[in-house]
Parts: sequence; C-alpha cells; structure tokens
Amino acid sequence: MSYFLMEIKRVLKPGGKAVFLELTRPGNPLLWACFKPYLKFYIPCVGALFSRHDHAYQFLSESIQAFMTPKELEAKFLEVRFKQVSIKPLTFGTAAIVEGRL
Repeated sequence: MSYFLMEIKRVLKPGGKAVFLELTRPGNPLLWACFKPYLKFYIPCVGALFSRHDHAYQFLSESIQAFMTPKELEAKFLEVRFKQVSIKPLTFGTAAIVEGRL
C-alpha cells in the first residue's frame, strides 16, 4: 500500500489531492457483528444470482474483511507524508471517503 500511495503522491501536483472511496469495516463492534454475515453470505449469494460469477463476489467479500481499517489507511497516508488526511465514514462505516492532500 505504501508503494501505491507513493506513486499517487509522485504524480500529483503540489497542493493536489487524492480521493478514494473505500468499502470498509464499521468501527463499532456491534455494527461489525451485524455487517459481517451480510458480507459473508448475502453479497456472494446475490452476486452469484445476478452475475453468474460467484467467485468475484466472494473475493469482494473477503477483500473487504481483510482490508485495513480507515484509521490504518490514514496512518499509511501519513507514513508517505501526505500533509492533510481526512476520512468521512458513510453508511454507518461500511464505506468511507479517504482524502489526502499534499
């Protein structure tokens, strides 16, 4: 992840910003407990019904569960020396807009 962010930083103009929409795990343990079955079962099953590519939706589910938290992502931005980093949680923390400025 650090290499990816360093490359993003390299191509940005001074004062530029990078903005990402990330699917994330909710920080609240109760919400995470409710959201995890949705990720493990609902997304792969419904994805398979509509797309006939169940492996793609299984991968999506697994990658969301394994991806770093928004706070860990913020630390990565700061590690490569983005000056300002902000995280805006969406839909109870299941998604987040992450912005880093030079």
